[in-house]
Amino acid sequence: MPVATPWIARLRASAWSPAASTIRQALSPTSTCTRSRLGCGTSPSRARSEQRQGLLQLLLDLGQAVDQHLQREGPWLQRAAASAASPQHGLLLQLSALRDTLLQLRAQCSDALIELGTMAARHPSARLWAAFDSQCELLILVLATLQRQRQPSWEGDAEQHLGWHLWERLRLMRERLSLWHDTLVASPYGLPPPPSPAWQHSRLMVPSNTGAISQLPLEQQQLLASRLMLFDELDQSLAETEARWGEATQGL
Repeated sequence: MPVATPWIARLRASAWSPAASTIRQALSPTSTCTRSRLGCGTSPSRARSEQRQGLLQLLLDLGQAVDQHLQREGPWLQRAAASAASPQHGLLLQLSALRDTLLQLRAQCSDALIELGTMAARHPSARLWAAFDSQCELLILVLATLQRQRQPSWEGDAEQHLGWHLWERLRLMRERLSLWHDTLVASPYGLPPPPSPAWQHSRLMVPSNTGAISQLPLEQQQLLASRLMLFDELDQSLAETEARWGEATQGL
């Protein structure tokens, strides 16, 4: 599996490491939550159902957050308003709430894992939860970073072309999240395989007809490069999540 880029590693280390360790510890075969049934606050069947429903709702809510970002940066806004756009504090608040939801799901994961027994770490449900946890974490981080970044100007034809390129790719990623949700909802009593054909990571590069970008001021080039890296990391993570999903459900 490809190693996360350094900026993602720094973000996770600074903001997520205590929380992220919760699910890793819970999935460990030697973890107390997989070896003991003591201290379970809810019945196992209810805990598993709540974990599943929580993740499904989180996928829906994250899709809506992506929609808001797309509406903000849609082609119809790029020339008129993007250069003057201010940070979207409303969306940042929403993303903060979604982060809290993810942390709550991690905290209650131990109760759900109890039902899976002593081999919980190898159970398809647990492996699928972990895959979606990582994907949701990255999506929240990327969207929050995009809201805080200063907008590129999107003034020249080359920048407009690149803006369209990134906007369309994110729209396709958002459609894929919806497909994940619908696939899981369609199998309420089992774990379906991931959608087919699998998501293909298309490494996001500056399109060949945008050579004029190299003539932009360095600061503008850096803003565009940062966006490309963010979108590329997110695009790659979708492919990795589906691969983990396929491995978890293989043979079921």
